[in-house]
Amino acid sequence: MILIISGCAASTFADVIPPDSHYVTRTVVIANTSQFPEVQLVGYITGPTISGYQIEQIKENIALVKGYKFNTYTVYAVKTSFIQSKGGISAIDFSAIVQKVAPVQILDPGSYYIENTKPLATESYVYRIWGYNASNQLVVYLAQKS
Repeated sequence: MILIISGCAASTFADVIPPDSHYVTRTVVIANTSQFPEVQLVGYITGPTISGYQIEQIKENIALVKGYKFNTYTVYAVKTSFIQSKGGISAIDFSAIVQKVAPVQILDPGSYYIENTKPLATESYVYRIWGYNASNQLVVYLAQKS
């Protein structure tokens, strides 16, 4: 009886693709982070399979990875001097930062599914940092989609 209950519980978390559909793999990168060394872009990941949150320092031209499809991937621009003063990104309480700082707007880096009648299998988005706006907020724009 225990095995049957365990099997049922596991199936509630299964990802079922609708009939006549397939996954599209979406790759999202930020291309020119090295041109703005005074700021670090940090990925803030939350979701049903994560306790609290996960963070990752975004590297130039490296694909963003959010993991499980129902996770949320948000990007924050954090001053390099602040990160260094705290001893690195792992020493910072990002749950406090997300309450005070507006996120950088990018497309969700996760995969999704579409109808089989559409032949798309992969898509790639390249973002670039433009600079700062009048409010001194980092501006990122979509430079290429393929």
